[in-house]
Amino acid sequence: MRTKTQNIEMVDPKKVWTNMLKTFSGASVARDVKYNMFYQVYAFKGVIPGVGCSTIVANTALALADLGLSVCVFDTSVLHPVQDELLKTNYRNKPLSQRIDWFDMPFTKESPLNISGINRQVSVLSFAGKNRTILDMISTLDSEEMVEVALEVLKPKFDVILVDVCDEPTNVAITSLQKAQQLIQVWSDSIPALASMQATVANNVTVSCPMDKMRYVIENKTCDDTMGNLDALYKEYKFKRLSHCTLSYEIARVAGLGSPLWKNPAVDATIEDFNLMIIDLLRSGKKNKKAVEITQSEGSGVVNIGENDSFGTDVPDSEQQVDLFSEDTEGVADESGSEDGLNDGELDFTSTSEEPVEAPRRGFFGRRKRNK
Repeated sequence: MRTKTQNIEMVDPKKVWTNMLKTFSGASVARDVKYNMFYQVYAFKGVIPGVGCSTIVANTALALADLGLSVCVFDTSVLHPVQDELLKTNYRNKPLSQRIDWFDMPFTKESPLNISGINRQVSVLSFAGKNRTILDMISTLDSEEMVEVALEVLKPKFDVILVDVCDEPTNVAITSLQKAQQLIQVWSDSIPALASMQATVANNVTVSCPMDKMRYVIENKTCDDTMGNLDALYKEYKFKRLSHCTLSYEIARVAGLGSPLWKNPAVDATIEDFNLMIIDLLRSGKKNKKAVEITQSEGSGVVNIGENDSFGTDVPDSEQQVDLFSEDTEGVADESGSEDGLNDGELDFTSTSEEPVEAPRRGFFGRRKRNK
């Protein structure tokens, strides 16, 4: 004899809550590939101008797009927007009188987004194309409402939003920094950068960016041959290092020619190091147990990302790779990481395919999905 209780079907509460989040977020790709999206808006800010922050943002967007995610890049610079040039968008296809930028967004039904010519999964919201001046920076258009309108309209349409925060004293830049869910700092060990560290951190706190929100750091354009290091600053501020890339003439040459560094076919160790830095930013895996292996599928041109055995070697605390999106909210360093990162994986950056790949067990820019 069957009782009424035998007809009751138990449902995992986590599955119900995850489906609710995916429904509310509107992230179609997140639903398709089963990503658990908890963070959607990430800001990047350099300690000083010229540390390569914009280049990192553009290539991170291309890497995410290769995973099948739709990405929108916010370029907050009014006077010198660069993301349209780095991502080769189509804003120049329109005459100057018909161009629409961020400041026009609340007053028109046309889209202000510029589509990347490298990967159409990437769009850019910027001030490019209209020759904005310092008068626009001090006008009433530069307001918090501009950022709020952009996020309200674009968050349901994109899986990830990357914000390139400039050093211009505008409401757009400051509000974008405040609205971002995570700030990733870009440091360098040059003398001007080191002299500006304390002031930069203090300024971020002043504009309501807490220390915990900006605890992750990427080192770019570093000189490994110098005697100085940044260990004391990491210890003082309790920040966590994600990855680093050394100062390179070849990287500057390729970027200066307008070519993307992500999957660049140039045969140079520093170009590969830059790509590994982007991979470290996106990488995932079970902390201290698994590491990410990124290989190139034979003949398919698709970047595959999966888990493999730990490749770890013990390194100092400041040199440890950090799992940016681990379940530990304090950002514990990944003890199994190494400077080389992916020692067994075959890296081939010659592919230009935009075909999405099968989702890994842990979502990029999200949290690891537990097995039942």
